[in-house]
Amino acid sequence: MNFDATTICDASIRTSRFTGEIVAAIGGSVVIEGKSILDISECLASSRSLDITQAEYQALLTGLRVASQLNLRSLRLCGDNEQALELIRKHIDTDNPTIPKTLRRRLRTLESLAIVKGSKDEVRRAHDLANRAAIVRLAEIDKQRSDNRLLE
Repeated sequence: MNFDATTICDASIRTSRFTGEIVAAIGGSVVIEGKSILDISECLASSRSLDITQAEYQALLTGLRVASQLNLRSLRLCGDNEQALELIRKHIDTDNPTIPKTLRRRLRTLESLAIVKGSKDEVRRAHDLANRAAIVRLAEIDKQRSDNRLLE
């Protein structure tokens, strides 16, 4: 059976108050028939040079990858960063290497693919998932640094 789905993605960049470490995380949900069937929550590699548009682009790309694995008829990809949404649109339409060929082929089998700016209400849950992942990662980093200091 083929479904119509919405994938809502967002990103969060947080800084540790203790160490100054910067962590970017992504969050998202795949929604079918009004029900969230799958949540996405993961940290990206720590980098001081990562900005919010790059993090949100990675969130959208991850959402596309996850949703493309499902048996979908159509997909509506939502985010709240216009620059990241425009980059995804552009990269899907061209042979940009950030979109793997296998993913591009899967996306072309969809009857429809809409890449749109989501409402604040739609994106709130994805943002909360991203924040949670970033906070957990920062706590792990802070604990590891604290443990290392005790060993010194």
